[in-house]
Amino acid sequence: KGLYYYRKEEYVNARKSFDRIMDKFDDSPSAPYAMYWTGKTLESTKKQPEALKQYEALMTNHPASPVVPRVYLALGNIYYDLEKWDESIRNYKLIVDNPDADPSLLPIAMSNLIETYETAGIFDAALQLTRKYLELYPNNEDSFDKKIKIGVLYQRLGYNEQSVLHLQ
Repeated sequence: KGLYYYRKEEYVNARKSFDRIMDKFDDSPSAPYAMYWTGKTLESTKKQPEALKQYEALMTNHPASPVVPRVYLALGNIYYDLEKWDESIRNYKLIVDNPDADPSLLPIAMSNLIETYETAGIFDAALQLTRKYLELYPNNEDSFDKKIKIGVLYQRLGYNEQSVLHLQ
């Protein structure tokens, strides 16, 4: 029921539903998911500090939950929005560097990490990860954009001739 309200952007009702699950079933496998969606609800209502606390509590109380990688992604996004690049990078890397990463999360985390590296001015890491992304996902809908990004990153690193050759 909480997800229904969340998707309809009825965040007050969603929050009430998730709170009920956390109160009544705090030892069940549903509790970490309710905590996660409470965090997403807080994010959606622009309450990042509260969302951060919710996610930290989830990871403290349920560190082995299958929802934890999604928490890393959410934390990376929040820290990116707060311009805390180191924290954003750290959380995205917890997904990207995990050999058993959820295949549905990995391309998202990689793309977000590439953007964070670029925004933080870590162009060599952005370039390396963009190449890896294209190796893993050559046919993704954003692969053309990633190819252009490689040319731009070459330019930002001062490899102007290589940039021109790449973009041709």
